Amino acid sequence: MKRGIVFVLMAILVAGTLAIFTASTKKSQAATKIDQQHTAGTGSVPIDTYLGRFAQTFMPTKSKLDKVQIELTNVGNNKSANVFIRHNVVGVGWDEGNVTAVYGQTLSDGWNTFDFDDVTVVISDNDTYGIWVVTAENGPQWKYKDGPSEYDRGYAI
Repeated sequence: MKRGIVFVLMAILVAGTLAIFTASTKKSQAATKIDQQHTAGTGSVPIDTYLGRFAQTFMPTKSKLDKVQIELTNVGNNKSANVFIRHNVVGVGWDEGNVTAVYGQTLSDGWNTFDFDDVTVVISDNDTYGIWVVTAENGPQWKYKDGPSEYDRGYAI
């Protein structure tokens, strides 16, 4: 009789441990570090040397923004860019000034990551953000996906 009780208690303990392990594993897999992602570009557009063109707007789904990544081509040697994140309220317009900026980062062909201090962003259907890229030299081009976008929380211009 005692052996049967010990066996039942061991079975309950093992089942409980397995349930906790499974729940904690699922929880850690539920969140992704990347808020939004876009596939490699098939088209490209020249980046202006002034703030006359922004190339990507987005509506975040997470409350912190710590970096953006853009795909570039035709960069050449020793080119750099300033990248600004700006805030827009639909129907009101762009806020004055930048939310954050990265200055003078060296560019390369392919994906370029621009890191900055964490920024708290507003998550709503009325708040959008823009990634503005400014280069001192002509030449670098921002790549974009030609055709229907798989990126459902923003659009490229």
